Amino acid sequence: MRPAVSLVSSAVAAVRARPVYFTEFALGLQEFRVYPSVLSGFKASFKDRFEDFHVHEVDVEGNVVRLTNLELPSGETVPEETPKDLSTGIQKLAELLSDETTVNRIARLIETQDPDDEVLTQKVLDKQLRTTVHKTIKEFFGDKLESKTENDCLSVRYIPKTNKRKRRDNRDADLETSRYCTFHLYKENKDTMEAIGIISKLLKTNPNNFTFAGTKDKRAITVQQVTGMRIRANRICALNKQLRGMKVGNFRYVDSPLCLGLLSGNRFSIVLREVEAPSESTITNALASLKDNGFLNYYGQQRFGTRSVSTHQVGQTILAEKYEEAVDLILRPKEEERQDFLMARTHWKNHRNPTEALNLFPRSCTAERAIMSEFVKSGENYVAGLNAVFCLRLKDHDKTLNSHIQIPRNLKLMYVHAYQSFVWNHMVSQRLRLYGPNVVLGDLVYENPVPELELVELETPETPHETVLKTISTEEDLKRYTLKDVVLPLPGHSVQYPDNEMKQLYKTFLEEHGGLDINNMKRQNRDWSLPGSYRKIVAVPKDCTWSFIRYNDPNTPLIMTDFEIAEGKPPVESIPDGKYLAVILELTLLSSQYATMALREVFKKSEADDGDSGKNEEESEKVEEETDLAHKERKKTTES
Repeated sequence: MRPAVSLVSSAVAAVRARPVYFTEFALGLQEFRVYPSVLSGFKASFKDRFEDFHVHEVDVEGNVVRLTNLELPSGETVPEETPKDLSTGIQKLAELLSDETTVNRIARLIETQDPDDEVLTQKVLDKQLRTTVHKTIKEFFGDKLESKTENDCLSVRYIPKTNKRKRRDNRDADLETSRYCTFHLYKENKDTMEAIGIISKLLKTNPNNFTFAGTKDKRAITVQQVTGMRIRANRICALNKQLRGMKVGNFRYVDSPLCLGLLSGNRFSIVLREVEAPSESTITNALASLKDNGFLNYYGQQRFGTRSVSTHQVGQTILAEKYEEAVDLILRPKEEERQDFLMARTHWKNHRNPTEALNLFPRSCTAERAIMSEFVKSGENYVAGLNAVFCLRLKDHDKTLNSHIQIPRNLKLMYVHAYQSFVWNHMVSQRLRLYGPNVVLGDLVYENPVPELELVELETPETPHETVLKTISTEEDLKRYTLKDVVLPLPGHSVQYPDNEMKQLYKTFLEEHGGLDINNMKRQNRDWSLPGSYRKIVAVPKDCTWSFIRYNDPNTPLIMTDFEIAEGKPPVESIPDGKYLAVILELTLLSSQYATMALREVFKKSEADDGDSGKNEEESEKVEEETDLAHKERKKTTES
């Protein structure tokens, strides 16, 4: 039984009164590629409407994935739809059989779903009539009932679920087992998993039969590739009549499926509305600097979540082996969440009853339900429950409880990867304050040019890579390389650190933020024994272009979707004397880079400029003082 809402309502209200969030500054986003004192930014409204943010996947061959047609591969046709009006089907059977009792029993069979029950009609001597009845049952109840003739009578049975699956699979039985159907998925204001869930439900197949190279933003219009395992294109194409805010097309058959990471990047088309700047040249100069100089390759705020408890906090406690604290952070009430989420968290905090809390947590709370399930298994032994959840070696056991681990691996990795990103962001900011945009002795660069696809893999902090690094050690090196070439490591047990002051900064930061030892990053659990990786300090967008457009209606869409282009709709035209000015910015980024960070560089504005908490203001002032001091020291060094 679910606990009454009254038990937690007052506590929920109290929690909601204490909002606490992590700002850009706290997450390490503190510097700019080109400082505002050198080049001005401009103001604009960004991503208030999902229609203003378009994302097209770029495949491994560098092709932009677009929805250009809804046609089937040659030789395939769209299957006829199966009518779903059961009452019409019952009425037709009544007309054909003229036996009200038998027809009522068939209707009852659909309701009871009893596979052991059988409805046997009276003898139907007319063979043509029997055929018509069979066809009617198949047409209206094909996924529920099956019929056959026995001694001139019709036998009708309910189809068990196992048989249904077999029947559905038979529709694709002639599709070679080694073949996959690839298609382009167009979606509006839906995340990738939600869209795959809708398609799977309509096709009555497992979502795991679909794979993709990466998830795309929800608040956006996006196009990406998806592969379906042993599913014909005509079945997927038929969904276009039912899908809302989604379309599928560009079908083809391939021999292998997509997998996560099998892309080279994303092409962004972004509308910056209500632009305010002294002149268009100010805007042009800011965008030209982005195109030529790039932006600081920070991990954006979405890497750390949008809740009052950041994912990097959980990752930090996991790596510090403070597992009870990590679980507490995951389960802690978060004032910005939905009422039912907050109710479950608050109930756990107040009553510590895992059975009741498990009953309260919605199924979408994957980690929370996994933890509660372990607590239910372990009774009141919360230490055992914690150890079971995080797969530790118990003092009174001889083996690791691998069989009890419940939190999905990608979710666990999200926590520790967020901590690595948190450290990396801060190290970039500290390096800019220490050395500015200069290359210095001891910096790390890739010894040879790295292809873009390989660079994406090198910046994935999960597996070690055979990376050939070069340490800047001569005056010739200083002349040869720029800040665009310099990399910084994401902390781990297999990375090389810069041979300058940055190594000590890493060491100090890890000690102060988690009590971690830079020389002891291996962990018993392989999921949290991170090898580390490397990431370039500066990201330079490809094919960066922009245009200006004036408009009067704030709700007017200013860029066309693939679907509108395919339908032949005319492009949006600028109104010469329009009330508002917008910039249409287009650029291509690697899959590990953030468009929001590119825009941060263009606007030359972070959250600290809008007034954060007093603590952040004090920290910001301290950083400004350190920056000024560092600039003076560099000037003295140059003069001497």
